[in-house]
Amino acid sequence: MTVAAPPSDALSQALSNLSDHLRALMDDVACVERAVAALQSSPSAPAPRDLVDLQRIDMVQQTLDDLAALTALMAQGDTSPDTVSYALKLAATRALVAPEDVVATNGAAAGEIDLF
Repeated sequence: MTVAAPPSDALSQALSNLSDHLRALMDDVACVERAVAALQSSPSAPAPRDLVDLQRIDMVQQTLDDLAALTALMAQGDTSPDTVSYALKLAATRALVAPEDVVATNGAAAGEIDLF
């Protein structure tokens, strides 16, 4: 029987960050679910807050797309700063595997933020 080697410290930290990020996405999906339920239960125009909550679905979709790319990179063992900055679109996802000051911003101007 073969025993798998323990993950490296960097991999352990990246997986821990990934887990926390997925939990935050779960909270965002729950928020969208509540907004959809509010829209279904009220025949009137949606409240502004419900519309804002519904817009979170775009952030969730973009983040899931980035997380799929990140996990593919991790499976290949390639989470170098150059690869990460090229393959991942969102600063929040890049920050899961490397400090923001190490990872390039994928062509974004300094101080630019991810908009959803």
